[in-house]
Amino acid sequence: MKNLFSTPSTHFRKNAIVILCLTLTGLFFITGCNKEKDNDPIDNPIVKPTDIEYTDYLAHIDLSDWINLNYDEKVIIINNDEKFKTYINPTAYNHPSFNTVDFSKHSMLLVSGSSENSAVYITKKLQKLSRGKFKLDIEIFLNPVSANKNWHFAILVEKLSDESSIELKTKTSMGEADYFYGNNEKKEWFAVRKDFVLMHCKSDADARALCEKFTWAVCLPEHNPVFVMARINPLQTKLDDLLQIPEVLSAAYGLERAELIMGYRSVRFPMNSIEIKLKEDQTPEHILDEAGLTEYIEEITLSYGLGDYLVILNIELSEILRISRDLVESGLCVRAVPRLIGGVEPYK
Repeated sequence: MKNLFSTPSTHFRKNAIVILCLTLTGLFFITGCNKEKDNDPIDNPIVKPTDIEYTDYLAHIDLSDWINLNYDEKVIIINNDEKFKTYINPTAYNHPSFNTVDFSKHSMLLVSGSSENSAVYITKKLQKLSRGKFKLDIEIFLNPVSANKNWHFAILVEKLSDESSIELKTKTSMGEADYFYGNNEKKEWFAVRKDFVLMHCKSDADARALCEKFTWAVCLPEHNPVFVMARINPLQTKLDDLLQIPEVLSAAYGLERAELIMGYRSVRFPMNSIEIKLKEDQTPEHILDEAGLTEYIEEITLSYGLGDYLVILNIELSEILRISRDLVESGLCVRAVPRLIGGVEPYK
């Protein structure tokens, strides 16, 4: 039956209400779909920050290979080769061993700063807070007896926008002082670098296999026996751990001389020989007998360094530093310093 009370205006109002409801429903679904597609809006924080994987980039590059670093504890985002070249020394960039970066897939985060003492090791944790917003937490473990203050590192991550914001949180921890004096006047001393090691291998093949097990390692095949220099995380790896590796016969920590050599500091590595300087009217055979080392002597020759004699001992690499220290502290020698090989610029 026809409703006699219906009027055009009534129908219009009803139709308008229906249209309004449909419009609101459509907007709800549209915005809902957009949220499903973009559940990480730039202004909305993620409920739980997510860890971002990264790769250390050429951790062994000398500090002098980087240029235009202000050491102001700021994260520099590099997304193309042109910008990268403004921060790297041309000589290093053109070297055949230099690793190029695929900036179509990756971004480089270059970070530099300074601290009270030199950085032995830096731990890093990168997290995503929201779209375009990140946080980089680093902890710098310092060597209390080493004075170089500048540090830097570079990591590679999946491609980021140039407009990305990266908050840098820095924490420093002072490591235990570990050093020794090379002479009894305490004018020549070395810091023990437990983030660098020298490992003695059985063969060239073992040395090459060993290099594959570390983020950074270099074989020294010109030496006989064969040695491998490597960088380790001293918080996770000790000398005893290295001796459990089948290819490793013996190992020793690196030494950083306190004085500048050729204008910079470097980490070098002790071999199984010691340069000794004696008091007047002493012989090396007598001194070594007093120290209980006679049975370990392989060769004694005149030294052309700062000592009088070079003594080669049949001992483990890890023992050479203790023996050198004992010879000086006991007063048997005026000077006793391991013969050092290699050379690594430690400040990354």
